[in-house]
Amino acid sequence: MSLPIPMLDDRSFEAFFQEARSRIPRYAPQWTNHNLSDPGMALIDIFAWLAEMQIYRTDRITDDHKIKFLKLLQTAPKTAVPSVTQVTFTIDKSEQSKIIEAGTVVSAKDSLTGFYEAFETDEAVTVTTASISKILYNKKGTWNEVVITGLSQNDYFEPFFESDTQQGKLYIGLSAAFLENQLRFRFNLNEKGLPSCTPCTRINEFIASVNLLWRVWNGESWQPLDIVADTTAGLLQSGFITVTGVGNGKPSFLRDIPGHSTAPVTDAFFWITVTPGYTQEERFEILPRIQSILLNTVSTTHGRTWKGETYDSTGLPVQTITLKNAPILQKTVTIRIEGKEWTEVDDFDGSEPTDLHYCVDYRSATIRFGDGEYGSIPPSGQKNILVEKYRAGGGIQGNVAAGLLTRIENSNIGDISLVNYTESQGGCEVETVDQALNRVRRDRKQSTRVLSKEDIERLVVQAPGVRLQTVYVLFGYHPLFCTIPMPSTVTLVVIPFSRDNRMVPRPSPGFLKRIEHYLDSRRLITTDLHVIGPKFIPISVSAQLRIQQRMKSDLVKSNAETALNSFLCPIKGGPDGKGWPIGRAVFATDIIAVLQRVEGVTCVKSMNLSQPLQGWKTDSIKIPKIGIVYPSVHTIEITAE
Repeated sequence: MSLPIPMLDDRSFEAFFQEARSRIPRYAPQWTNHNLSDPGMALIDIFAWLAEMQIYRTDRITDDHKIKFLKLLQTAPKTAVPSVTQVTFTIDKSEQSKIIEAGTVVSAKDSLTGFYEAFETDEAVTVTTASISKILYNKKGTWNEVVITGLSQNDYFEPFFESDTQQGKLYIGLSAAFLENQLRFRFNLNEKGLPSCTPCTRINEFIASVNLLWRVWNGESWQPLDIVADTTAGLLQSGFITVTGVGNGKPSFLRDIPGHSTAPVTDAFFWITVTPGYTQEERFEILPRIQSILLNTVSTTHGRTWKGETYDSTGLPVQTITLKNAPILQKTVTIRIEGKEWTEVDDFDGSEPTDLHYCVDYRSATIRFGDGEYGSIPPSGQKNILVEKYRAGGGIQGNVAAGLLTRIENSNIGDISLVNYTESQGGCEVETVDQALNRVRRDRKQSTRVLSKEDIERLVVQAPGVRLQTVYVLFGYHPLFCTIPMPSTVTLVVIPFSRDNRMVPRPSPGFLKRIEHYLDSRRLITTDLHVIGPKFIPISVSAQLRIQQRMKSDLVKSNAETALNSFLCPIKGGPDGKGWPIGRAVFATDIIAVLQRVEGVTCVKSMNLSQPLQGWKTDSIKIPKIGIVYPSVHTIEITAE
């Protein structure tokens, strides 16, 4: 029985020929000779034959051909992606610290199927008896206490704020008989309502907006702690912060520490403070909303490592074996045949007859060997193919809810409980060939170079750790030589995203450098690239308004100030309500129109504008090319009719 032949189009040569001939009267009515002897009909005959042959050839393009075409474009269908979450361990205080090794299997029970979804710890973690007993923060002189348990996905606290002179301090009270010298804290941040952001993965090269200062109280003074690792990028994203030197702490009452006499009454704890190390320009673009702070926590990835599976070899060319568990995670298979380790390759195109190579189909968990010409043939034998280990997992079934990872499958660890306080995310199914082709078509249309304004606006939001409100692209403008056009210079004026739409969302130097570093490798070598923040110009309005007698003057005055603040808002102001255009002057006619639209105002008797460098004016205030206005203090006088 022959294999079925795919058909992209069921039309034959005759169908193509008849369709083309039927269209002659519509497009060429003067052509009346439709006999086969006519030269035009001969051309139609040839093209119909070519169309049929092209469909015939295209029908024989299999998925293997498509995968090869994708490899020519340096890509391939994506394998299953495992989900990731964090698990927090708890040990009885009567026991000693224990080490949970990397690869420890924890699992969550699926309520529908009853099966357990396995996760493995990504690294070793030392579970100590230390626990976070108290979290306080001092914000603008006011002490606030955080409820440690019961924080849901929507709960958070903000220990810091955006002031350059007062930052707020976070206090973490630890309880334990003694503390390990090194502790690792897990910070889970609430990112609800924020635009998407590329995660910061290359932490060693990352430039944080704010440097965090950690200290521990040793009974006499606050001693600095060394930050060993910080995957939060300065509390920009959820992650781990590892500090050392904690063992120098001493249990104390917070009120007994000098300068903390107004602190709430607590027990004696090991106190650690976290303070943003503000310089004159460092600041949070987006205040971190901390959802939870955890100890004894480690990241886990969906999937399980299987070891020691053996299979028979037939000794025939192009033999295949199917592993017991699927799908397989990429580059996790290790095979040894008769004591020799074999190597995984993408295909056998570059394999010699003696090369010990094999290919893996991750979706079906199938291992394929060579044919003796391209890749070696495994020798025949029983149970002589040893799959030393491989890892199976991934897919959407690994996206489990919070609180379900409660089972540990290593029996020799002892009495340790665990739970995941956050849901696991990121699990995706294996990408099909057609999905990969569509992705490549879409990606190939996108430029990866800074060539135009559209390219810059699209690429700048992909910079790691950057959430933007607006970006303005100025060609030929140099920040240091404002009045001299420079054709090879491109300047980006960026406004960071502000969760609370504060009036002056200034970017920090770290924020600007992150964007500049990301675009630097994507610019043309002849382009002089600069990334700066806008120059914010405060605008004050002094106006005399005449209102209707039935209106309350206080209400009209309040509404007028609100209307002015909305119009002059750099984020949601301007003539179109989409933010104040960069470099746009403030015209008196605009302000008068805003005031006249206020309910109850019958006449604007007088109006003056003020800007610190230009004084009071009645017509307009010019704004620098990189300037954006924001509202300052207004003076509104009310007179009734």
